[in-house]
Amino acid sequence: MNELLSSGPIKSSSKIEVDPTSAPNCSSAVAWRIPALDAARFLAAVGVIWIHVPRSEALLPTSILGRFAVPFFAATAIFFVVRGVGKRPTQSLEEFTRDKLRRLYLPFLVWSGLYLLFKLAKAALLPHEANEFPGLEVLWQGGAYHLWFIPFLIATSIGMFVIAKLALPWIHAHHGYDGRCYMAALAVGVLVALIQPPVIANSTTTSSLSYMWEALPAVCWGFGLAIRPTPSAAQVGPSSRKVICVSWLFLVTMALLCLTGRNALLENYAGMLLLLASLELRSGRLLQWLAKLGPFALGIYFSHLMLLKVGESLAAKLGLSVTWQLDIALFASVLVGSLAVVISLVRCRATRWLVA
Repeated sequence: MNELLSSGPIKSSSKIEVDPTSAPNCSSAVAWRIPALDAARFLAAVGVIWIHVPRSEALLPTSILGRFAVPFFAATAIFFVVRGVGKRPTQSLEEFTRDKLRRLYLPFLVWSGLYLLFKLAKAALLPHEANEFPGLEVLWQGGAYHLWFIPFLIATSIGMFVIAKLALPWIHAHHGYDGRCYMAALAVGVLVALIQPPVIANSTTTSSLSYMWEALPAVCWGFGLAIRPTPSAAQVGPSSRKVICVSWLFLVTMALLCLTGRNALLENYAGMLLLLASLELRSGRLLQWLAKLGPFALGIYFSHLMLLKVGESLAAKLGLSVTWQLDIALFASVLVGSLAVVISLVRCRATRWLVA
């Protein structure tokens, strides 16, 4: 997710050559920034905040509107991992793994430590409020319940890197097999979405594994999208038509989610549709503005829950009732506060690696 959620601030042009270490999960020597993808990253980070904010009866059902975010991040990360293998075939597994651990796992450990310190302070100041302290599982689940995605992304990125290393030469050597493998990846993703998580994923001590299982379809689809045959312009029509079609499908999928409730297939499909739209969407003024916020997504992801818990504790201390107005106020405060935290950390060279 570091490649997805992080990288330096971008300029306003539609395609910008950047250093490979700051490219979105791309291993190639030269990568291209996509403003629409950066804008989607920021919107997905906002969606993650919204998943965790609502507590009132009026807005709690709407938390499902943010459920597209995790599948979007997962599919996009794997998409660029696989594309990176094709563009940089000499990169070794050791080099790839070392880069992932440095850019993802080290910040994960530091933020886990910060969340544990926050919980200790909360236990001392507000001993009557609920508090949970993890054991050794902190190493793969994190110091807060939302951090499970980082180890998941590391593991799936390494796994898909190995698969791509083995499969891509074979796929390229056999005409027509790219399409077959693409359809197979889509089918596997659908099957995973329809199958209930294994028993171990329902264990109370490893509850985050159920979230990992639910995000696996996006991993499969991201792989499939990266290897799919490239259709000609005559076959697919103008890009604007594709964007309109995909956008409508995304809105319909989100509406179905609101009507049906949690559904792994629909949530992953929505995330995949956002990825497809962001890869096709042309630049615009609003898009360029949102794209400037995309590089802050990793910091928003890491920091938002701490700010939210501070806000909830303050509200409880002040005796404020849980209402939709409080939910909105907390959401706005957490979003602005997270951006402020990220900007502060980015400006300091010693802390920039925690969020970028």
